[in-house]
Amino acid sequence: MDAKKLSELKQFIEQCKANPSILSDPSLSFFRDYLESVGCKLPQSAYKSGDHKPAYEVDDSDEDDMDEV
Repeated sequence: MDAKKLSELKQFIEQCKANPSILSDPSLSFFRDYLESVGCKLPQSAYKSGDHKPAYEVDDSDEDDMDEV
């Protein structure tokens, strides 16, 4: 790999470490997808609201029903 490109990549990775919200840019969705495909867990700030699809959702509508029991 070209030394200049490698240096730019290292700089980008350092920026991502310092500010994961950089990854919320829609143009970087391919990179988020790659990171997740190799098992990376990204912080919520790496997603715009509505972008992230959680693996599961908690349905707390039944919590009120438990008070009655």
